[in-house]
Parts: sequence; structure tokens; C-alpha cells
Amino acid sequence: MTRPTSPTRRRLGAVALTLLAAAVPLVAAAPAAHADTAGTGTAAALKPVTRLAGGDRIGTAIAISQATFPTAGSAKAVILTAAYNFPDALAGAPLAAAKDGPVLLTTPGELSPATLTEIERVAPTGSTVYVLGGDAAIAATIDASLTAAGYVPQRIAGANRFETSVKIAEALGSPTTVLLATGDIFADALSAGPAAASVHGAVLLTDGPVMPPSVATYLSGLASPTVYDVGAGAGKAYPAGTLLSGGDRWATSALVAEKFFTSPTLVGVATGWNFPDALAGAGAMGIMGGPVLLSDPVLLPSADALYLTNNASTITQAFLFGGPLSLSPAIATTVSNQINGIA
Repeated sequence: MTRPTSPTRRRLGAVALTLLAAAVPLVAAAPAAHADTAGTGTAAALKPVTRLAGGDRIGTAIAISQATFPTAGSAKAVILTAAYNFPDALAGAPLAAAKDGPVLLTTPGELSPATLTEIERVAPTGSTVYVLGGDAAIAATIDASLTAAGYVPQRIAGANRFETSVKIAEALGSPTTVLLATGDIFADALSAGPAAASVHGAVLLTDGPVMPPSVATYLSGLASPTVYDVGAGAGKAYPAGTLLSGGDRWATSALVAEKFFTSPTLVGVATGWNFPDALAGAGAMGIMGGPVLLSDPVLLPSADALYLTNNASTITQAFLFGGPLSLSPAIATTVSNQINGIA
């Protein structure tokens, strides 16, 4: 199941990825070239593995935004969420893809100066900034700061994380394809984000194995919905859905990738132990049209490696979201080896 080609994806394919490959150093400790397999005697350049990282989680989100939207003013909107709390933002990746804007992070009490600078770079004055979460997650003064800077803040918030995911789905036009994931942990929902974007769907959250009333009401109002349960908790909350659940978060992310991205050209990798890098990365991959694979910080899980190997013929570039403490240099090497067919 693949997402139809959009102007954004054409722009990225023709411009942004070329710039990235040329401007951002490769992180994979691999040979500079390898012999081609066609027997021509010429050398073929390695497919690039590009690390996108800043000095902290806010900086990493900015680096991802700059890579996804390298041209100033090219985003049509911005998705803004709290840097230190994940629940309200878990369903945000499909919104980023639908509104054609990056996911940026801010401190909860005030608009982070670096984030404001990136908003001013990436989105024209007058653009909408979708603020995910209520005042307890992101202070109301941040709306005022956005307004003063010439932007239009639009809050998307419910009484809790589950209702917020419903509000985001409604902002997407109430799509009938839904990926359910538990809202108690971040991993499964972040794997679901780019997949939902690829089919113009939404991510809705369950309360572990329990279906929240707001989500149940939303689903009951859809005509013949297509529902996928990402993870065991969601499967128990909605047994009628198609279950995508592995033995751990790594395997689940690979299963989601296999289901929704059968011939990917791009792939992202983020740590599965913390949410910020994967959150911003999921928004970017939702726009670019590829999956996010969740990884252990030190070694690439076997399920991820197998997915990369099985799709090496179509993958042209991989992205690592986060610095070497989030994803080690060894992971960069492994990803490069897998997509380049190096034993």
C-alpha cells in the first residue's frame, strides 16, 4: 500500500534528497564505492545514510525540518508539540503529511527561540501552526508568541490523549482508515504514523487494552472503517482490526513497514527508547513516503536489518534521526551495509 505521488514528494525527490546527499556527511563507516554487479567494470557510489541531529531534541527536530524543507518558506504549515511529553503528539505524523509541514518541538512553558527561528524560516508569515495539546502540555502564552510573530495558532486538544487523537483525526477530515496503537507508550504509535499518512489515514490511541469512549464513539461513526491494530494492546482493545504485532517494539515497527511500504525508496531509523527523535522523524517520513524503523540505541534489531535487506533493491537513501547516543555509529554502518548489499 503506497501513498500516491504528491507535489511535496516530487519536490523532495528532485531537490531535497539531492541536496542532502551532497551537503550532509555520510555517517556509515563503509567503503566509498563498491564494484557494480553488472560487470561493466565501473564503481557505483554507495547509497547514502544521512544522520539528522541537533544538540538536543529540539535541535534534532529543527535539523529534520531543515532537511525535509530545505527551501525557506516551502512548508504550508507547522505542527508544534511539547518536547518533554509525548501523548498529545503521537497522532501528529499524518497531520504533518496532510498539512505539508514539519513537526517541531518546544519547551512547554514558552516558545523555544530556536524553534521560533525555524518556524519563521520554514513557513511564510500567516501560516497556521497546529499546536497539539492543551494548556497543561503547552502553555497558552505560546499561542500569543506565535500570533505576535505573525502566525495563526490552532489548538488541537481534547480532555486527554485519547480525545486529542480523535480531534486530530477530525482535523484530517475524519478518514476511514485508522491505525490504533496504545497511548500508554510511544513506540507503536510512532511506527503507525508514517503508515497512516501513506494511506491518508489517522492514528487513534487506546488506553492499553481498553478502548477509550471517545475513540469508540469516533469509530462507531465511520462507515465501514479499515482498522489496523498496531501492537498487542490495540489488538485487545479492538479485536476486529487487522493485527500488526511483533514480539517487541522493533519487530512491530518492521511489520508495519512490511505492510504499508512494500517497495520503499526512503527509510528512516530512530531510537525506540525515547520519543522525540522518532516523533519528528515520523512526521518527516510521512511527508517523504517511507517508514520509520525503531531501533535499539546500540545495535540494529534483526527485524529491521531483514526489512532493509529485503527492500535494498528499491531503497535509495536512509536517514538516521538523532545523534550517536540515540543511534550508535555501528547502527549507521549496519544500515549502510544492508541497503548497499555489503556482507
